Amino acid sequence: MVLIIKIMIILLLIIKALIMPSLPIPQLIYKMIQRQQYNCFYTFIADSNENKSVKNLIKKDILIIHVYDENRNIKKDFSCDRNLIFKEMKYFESFLLNKINNGSLLNNSKIEIDVHCDIEVFEWLMAYLLKKNVALTKRTVISILISSNFLKMERLENECIKFFHDNMNDILKVPFDMSCINNELIEKLLNSFTEIELDEIVDKKDKIISQLYIMRLENLLMELEKKLITFTRCQYCHCFYANNLKYKVFCPFARAYIDFHGNIIMTHKPEENFNSTEYIINLIENNQYTAKEVYWHVWNAFKSFKCKNCNNLFFPEQQVTCLYHPKDIIEKNEEFTL
Repeated sequence: MVLIIKIMIILLLIIKALIMPSLPIPQLIYKMIQRQQYNCFYTFIADSNENKSVKNLIKKDILIIHVYDENRNIKKDFSCDRNLIFKEMKYFESFLLNKINNGSLLNNSKIEIDVHCDIEVFEWLMAYLLKKNVALTKRTVISILISSNFLKMERLENECIKFFHDNMNDILKVPFDMSCINNELIEKLLNSFTEIELDEIVDKKDKIISQLYIMRLENLLMELEKKLITFTRCQYCHCFYANNLKYKVFCPFARAYIDFHGNIIMTHKPEENFNSTEYIINLIENNQYTAKEVYWHVWNAFKSFKCKNCNNLFFPEQQVTCLYHPKDIIEKNEEFTL
């Protein structure tokens, strides 16, 4: 019986030897066991690699953003393709690249970012990134504009500027504080308007119009400074004017004299120790004039027009001061006395 069992075992080993590659029986058995162990190990590694690839996907391709809405006291997590975030929200790209460059963040490390923002605004921004059907409204455009500027979403920011330009008077009716709009955005808004369009803005509560005109005034003064144009004020008529027009524009209160060509000369005389910068600042800070009025006051000071009646140059605000009288001289009589 024992012999029969041994014969069966030998036959079994011979059959396996015929099927498997020709190896000595002990080596063949060892190889079978080794392969089985290797397959188990490989399966384990494959699972591990698969897990690592998933983790790398999270690390390299997905950005986790924790949004805190302090006003509502709520938190919400958002995840998005990192390349899309980097493409559309340049703030995160520059921020994270700086972290990687200075060694505080590894390139393949898992990235999670905390953002303090209105939840609804950030939801809108994420929907915009994913090209979902979202639209700007008069009530949301200000928040979206500020957020897009901070996150450096140039395309969206330009869309907000255009929407602002096209709907400014309606947007100003919405109860919203616009003092949080930074100077960079004020200048971009300003550049979208012509002077005529800016003049047509109706802002009864002065939410933004003063900011726009102050920015326009600052730009104007810097432009004039580059051209070496300075300002002074006349002792006679107290007219504020550019120095390069001193001998060109007549002063209605100056002492008149006739030149060799028969022209009437009435020249402005500048005040001594007059500081034009302090003068302009005082006009704005004393609240006697609006920023719009101050801007046009300065604009008037370096603009001149030629009168078609007397051929003299005059400032825009002197339109009604022409000395030319087209009618005949009235003789002294009973109806007219000096």
